[in-house]
Amino acid sequence: PIYLKCGETGALSNNCTFDGGEKHLNLELYEIYAGIYVSGFTFQRSTGVSVKIYDESSFIESSLLRPSDIAVTFIDCIWLENKHLPQQKGGIVEVSQHIKSSVGFNRPVMFVRCVFSNNYAPSGTIFLNSAVAILKFCEFIRNRGGWAIELQSKASEVSSYNSCFENNVGPIYIYPGSTVPVAANGC
Repeated sequence: PIYLKCGETGALSNNCTFDGGEKHLNLELYEIYAGIYVSGFTFQRSTGVSVKIYDESSFIESSLLRPSDIAVTFIDCIWLENKHLPQQKGGIVEVSQHIKSSVGFNRPVMFVRCVFSNNYAPSGTIFLNSAVAILKFCEFIRNRGGWAIELQSKASEVSSYNSCFENNVGPIYIYPGSTVPVAANGC
């Protein structure tokens, strides 16, 4: 696995912040990875896509890669006051993957104890394009522009566990063909 941690422990209290700029983190996964873990960071005041993930490895036929493998896991991260420029379509966090086929499958991106607050993006705070996301104990508060989460295309999917959606344009926007198999939410 690859670890990108704030400080030695990856704790939010270590105060690691990506502040300003157009993009904070770009992950292009063209190889098979055992997983990437990003923990304890604050991503704030970007003027474009704060974090972009493109996973092409989901189409590689391999006995090493299982559907349960997580492509990227964000733990204890905060997205605060990012503002995607209105003339560009996109989200604060964008995840794009190849469409599922008999050859491969989409590896999920997981968010654990993450907070998304006061962000603006035309296509939602988290924008999934043929992608799969898992949310656990996350908070979406006062995000504008698009919905808190937007699922685009028939292969997009989100599972949400004990996550809160408060004062957003809307919680989850589902384009035709996308799915929300689990939505066990609570604040």
